[in-house]
Amino acid sequence: MASFSGGRSAERFQIQPFGVTVPGAPTDLNGAALVGDEITMKNVLAAHILVCFNDGTATSGDVTVLVEQATALGGTYKALSALQTGRIWTKTHASTLAAVAAWTQITKATAASTFTGTAAGDLGASSGALVGIYLLDILPSDFDLANNFDVLRATINATTSSKLANAFYICEMKHNVAAASLETILS
Repeated sequence: MASFSGGRSAERFQIQPFGVTVPGAPTDLNGAALVGDEITMKNVLAAHILVCFNDGTATSGDVTVLVEQATALGGTYKALSALQTGRIWTKTHASTLAAVAAWTQITKATAASTFTGTAAGDLGASSGALVGIYLLDILPSDFDLANNFDVLRATINATTSSKLANAFYICEMKHNVAAASLETILS
């Protein structure tokens, strides 16, 4: 499994009042999930997960994202049913995103922990042969706060054919912080 932000070696910077975890190089999902860094939501108003992917093979290269929650960094994860109507947007195209003027807001009947980029899933089409971007919004109130869950992790599931993908978190911070402190605040 690859990490989409590279752990402690990840470059992190801040655009006041946003913190951004910048990923490493795009990774081929063929046979290996792309597991994101963990971030704590204690000092975050909203986390936006941006998933980017290139074209690949229809159906065997479909891009699916799983969001999970834990009580501590390095803890045991469980599903985070935060993906719901009004907080999921996509841009996809057969060859170039420049041809797509507007984002498509996705409708989900029930909040879920996965966004499935398949014809039978949330996207309504196979994402395997498409280039695209998913934007998933996560709020601290989505977490099981009664049981002290406040750590977020997103995973792009493995495919069975070549498909380059990458992702990162854009975190809207509760308050401005020095860029040097961002690593400590988000982890």
